[in-house]
Order: sequence, then C-alpha cells, then structure tokens
Amino acid sequence: MNTQVPNKIEELAGHTIESAQSSLDCFYLKLASGVGFVLKPNKTTAAIEPAIVSAADLPALSEAVCAVDWSWICQSKIETVNASPNQVAFKLNPAGPLKVKSGVWQNKPYLFFEPYKA
Repeated sequence: MNTQVPNKIEELAGHTIESAQSSLDCFYLKLASGVGFVLKPNKTTAAIEPAIVSAADLPALSEAVCAVDWSWICQSKIETVNASPNQVAFKLNPAGPLKVKSGVWQNKPYLFFEPYKA
C-alpha cells in the first residue's frame, strides 16, 4: 500500500475512494492508498480549506443532524479534482461528478453537496 501523502489536490487523481463522511462543517475521503482528504469551510470567510493527511489522521465525525450515505461514491476512482475558494469539484469513475460547496447560514459557514443521495 502506498502511504505517501500527495502535496497537491491534483495529485489525488488516480486514487480510489475507500470511504467518506460528512457533517455540516467537514467532509472527508479515506482513500485506499492510506491517504485522507479533508474539506472544511473557513470560519471567517467560508472559503473551503482542503487538507491532505494520512488516513490515520482523519477526524472522527459523529454529527447525526445531517448524516449522508456516501456508499455511492465508494470504490470510485478520482479522475480529476479541482478547487476554487467556495467549491471543490470531483470527477469520479463510475460515480460521476461531485461538487462540495460552502455557504453561510446565520453567520456560520457550512458545506453542501451536488449531487447528493438521500
């Protein structure tokens, strides 16, 4: 298993998603290579702050308010990943496109997803 952590999000292309979890203010992917990818909105600007970490350093999410079943993206390969301040867009094979976006509600930043599966 290759556990070398990439330096740039573009280097995540080719990795396979093992699992994913989300809350209102965090989204992460655990990749089969032992790499983790975390997205959080900045508390002041709401800009998405990506972080590439070892899978062992991924946060434990327990928020039940906004639970999402991410099984539909598991085992997909990341073909491309592109980031802008308020969006990270993935092209996944075979799951298709996934966009993680940030917004603000009652002065608090949060994350939302397109598409989403109930």
